[in-house]
Amino acid sequence: MRIKTKILVQDFPIPNDPDGGVLTLHHLPPDEREGLGVSSSWQFSKGDSKVVVEPHAGDARYALAIKSIKGWKGVYGEDGNELPCTDKNKALFARHAVVAGDDGDMSVLAFISGCHREMDEARKVAREDARKN
Repeated sequence: MRIKTKILVQDFPIPNDPDGGVLTLHHLPPDEREGLGVSSSWQFSKGDSKVVVEPHAGDARYALAIKSIKGWKGVYGEDGNELPCTDKNKALFARHAVVAGDDGDMSVLAFISGCHREMDEARKVAREDARKN
C-alpha cells in the first residue's frame, strides 16, 4: 500500500458574498469528520485522586471549522479589517457568520460540511476512474 502524503486542499467561494470571500479547505475524510464536535471526557491524576474532566459541548462545536479551514480571503471583522486565519478567528467565523446560499441561509459549518461532501464525491469519482484505467 502506498502512503499518500499529498493533502487535498481546495478553494470554495462563499456563495453570494459581497466581499468575494473564499475558504481554502483541507479535505477531512468522513471517518475523521464523524467525531468532530462531540465532546468526550478524559482523566488525569492529581496526587492520589483521579480527576475527570467533562468539557462543555460548545468547546468542541467548531472543531470542523478549525481543522478544515487552512486559509481564507475576504473574511473581515466588524472593524472592516481582514481577519488573520487563526484558530480563534476560525471559531469566531463559524459561530457568527451566515452563508447566504441559493436555497436560503446556512451556518458556516453546514457550508463546510457541504464542501466536504463535494470533495468526497470528487475523490470517489477519481478512484473509480483510476480503477478503469
